[in-house]
Amino acid sequence: MIGLYEIGHSNNLVAIISENVFLYQRLGIEKYRLSLEGILKTQELDVLYAKCCVNEHIKLNKLIGDTVNNPMLEKISVKKLTSAEEELVNIGILNATTLEQQNNLILHQTQKHATRYELALKGMNDGIWDWDILTNEVYYSLQWKNMLGFADHELENNLQTWQKLMHPDDAEKTTTIVNSFLAKQAPYLYHVTRFLHKNGTYRTIVCRGYMELDEGGTPVRMVGSHTDVTEFALMEQKLQQQKELFELAVTASNEGIWDWNLEKEKIYFSPRWKSMLGYNEDELSNTLETWESLIFQDDYKAALKLIEELKSGMRESFETTQKFKHKLGHIVFVRSKAIKVCDKKGKVIRLVGSHSDISDFVNSQNQLLVSEERYRSIIENMDLGMLHVDNNDVIVGVFNKFSELTGYTKSELLGKKASNLLVSQEDVVSTNEIIKDRLKKQSSVYERLLRCKDGTKKWVLISGTPEIDKDGNVIGSIGIHLDITERKNTEMALVKAKLLAEENSKSREKLLAKVSHEMRTPMQAFMGFINYLDSKNLSSDIKAFSGEIKLAIESLNSLVNDLLDMNTIHQGRLKLIPRPIKMHTAFDNLINYYTRLIPKNKNIILSYIVAWFPNISIDPFRVQQIAGNLLKAMP
Repeated sequence: MIGLYEIGHSNNLVAIISENVFLYQRLGIEKYRLSLEGILKTQELDVLYAKCCVNEHIKLNKLIGDTVNNPMLEKISVKKLTSAEEELVNIGILNATTLEQQNNLILHQTQKHATRYELALKGMNDGIWDWDILTNEVYYSLQWKNMLGFADHELENNLQTWQKLMHPDDAEKTTTIVNSFLAKQAPYLYHVTRFLHKNGTYRTIVCRGYMELDEGGTPVRMVGSHTDVTEFALMEQKLQQQKELFELAVTASNEGIWDWNLEKEKIYFSPRWKSMLGYNEDELSNTLETWESLIFQDDYKAALKLIEELKSGMRESFETTQKFKHKLGHIVFVRSKAIKVCDKKGKVIRLVGSHSDISDFVNSQNQLLVSEERYRSIIENMDLGMLHVDNNDVIVGVFNKFSELTGYTKSELLGKKASNLLVSQEDVVSTNEIIKDRLKKQSSVYERLLRCKDGTKKWVLISGTPEIDKDGNVIGSIGIHLDITERKNTEMALVKAKLLAEENSKSREKLLAKVSHEMRTPMQAFMGFINYLDSKNLSSDIKAFSGEIKLAIESLNSLVNDLLDMNTIHQGRLKLIPRPIKMHTAFDNLINYYTRLIPKNKNIILSYIVAWFPNISIDPFRVQQIAGNLLKAMP
């Protein structure tokens, strides 16, 4: 029961007011007051606006007195009605309320709600439609038409307008959804479709609707809204395309993706991340424990350090190589990359990264190192010193044998320019030309004097080849050095010996020329004298002695010729002078000459068979030399 108070003025009853009278005022209902006759009348009484309501713990006269400073208040009296009086008043109020007052209240509330709803629809930018199912009449709001680019008068309010503007490909599906809704198979209508815009394009529309049923549960009305979500649909389409492109890129890159939400403490591993380790997607759970169980312990500790550095802001990203356990038991080498994602305050909320399987690369690198070590050992055992320089001729790699060859340690060589440290001054220009050729991808083999640490010089045979990277660019060169100092010394000694021999040969030629001149001149005089004697009529004994002297002179002349022939043979200029001769004559002369030369204690008989020797062309002096040499060689 609501408490009622009797309000008097100058001892006359003016009104009876309830405790929630102000609440009635806020709802637009006029103040209720009772006259002496008990008839409901409306009068203005300003003092009633003093407070929101009458608090049952505070008397009304106190509230009024504290709020309004009015001399009239001195004559106002307040008295709480008894329960019986309150019941009579309430009955009077209910019976006295007129229909007009009730309608005014309902109308006021309806207008207020309609205004509020209209403002809300304008704020939502939605178009309203209203379909009277019984009469098939349709109402489209102005916003519904404007949404599609039409003015109010350009579209008729009928069902055909809705059907005409809908995209042909969406008509069948939309009809099915509406029929399902009418059959009460769904609590409300919700459907995304496309409607034709006045400019010829199609807009993506979200259609919502609710249904009104009659007392028998039959649909009689459907009311709903259209929301243009074309921009959102395009954005969603672009996002979907970007997502597809990203997924294609990730698939093409063959990388596994991981995403760690630090706030929600959730982690995600892509299917490729798992298959990289030999697992199906459902075989590994998306938990931090999964990662901890698969990564090697030493890499786990290093990864935690990198993650902490990301969280603390010490780094923006990281890239490192890690080892993971494959399902089959072998090691998978992974290149792990990660970046951090921060909120507006700079707090790290996510870590996102990728895994690339580089096992083949790492294994090939290991094999390359093994192969390099093997060839290094071979080269070292072959006493070959290897030197590695970059394009600026700066030493970047040294083999032990090269250090032994030059006397420099590796630390003394690395970082130094090779041509400045090791090449003799006279070879700098030619060495620079070789470096230019190397940049043109040309290999070469050449000899150089190498300056050693102790100041000595060594001859080396250098086989140089350019070092080319995977893109075909020259990044340096590698030279293999063979110590040929001993060979070069031998060659130089031989050159000196050759020069000496040539000098000796020239001296010998001079000597022979002098001997030939000094000996042949008197022999020619003797030969002239003998020829003179032969022309005289001398005794047989004198002629015999003359013949022997002639043969001796010819023999001496032959000896001189032999000396000259030896020099000729040495120079490769020996020539034969053949002439026609009867062989028996030549051999008669040989036998006569050499018979005298044979010692008497040797039983040697010289003879020949003429039938064996036809008349031919020979060099008689060479034949005589050969015969003489044969006789000299006999024991």
